[in-house]
Amino acid sequence: MYAKKKRKVRVYQLMKDVYALRQGNVSVTDFYAALKSKWEDLDYHSKATWHCHDNQMQYVAKEWENRIFLFLVGLNDEFENIRSQILNSEESFSIEDVYSHVEAEEQRRLVPLGEEGSHTL
Repeated sequence: MYAKKKRKVRVYQLMKDVYALRQGNVSVTDFYAALKSKWEDLDYHSKATWHCHDNQMQYVAKEWENRIFLFLVGLNDEFENIRSQILNSEESFSIEDVYSHVEAEEQRRLVPLGEEGSHTL
């Protein structure tokens, strides 16, 4: 009984942390790593028993979609364009795809103007 209550409190705290997490002054990579760590903790503490495989698969798909939304919501405003492109796309992305697109955009922004594609011999 005590363990179940303790688990519920832990899940509550993790959910609270996940919903409050924002990129702030860290890189996209660090922000994603922090979210991923919280999600792994949540998965560990939120184990459920499924009697129907189809229901489990639908739940898992919806959970990953929600995680994509949480990642996008937590990004700084400077990523509004890539966020809009992802949300308005007809394509279905995995969380790893979304992270890769956003991280590539961050890397593109870090390249000083004029350096990209200019190589002098």
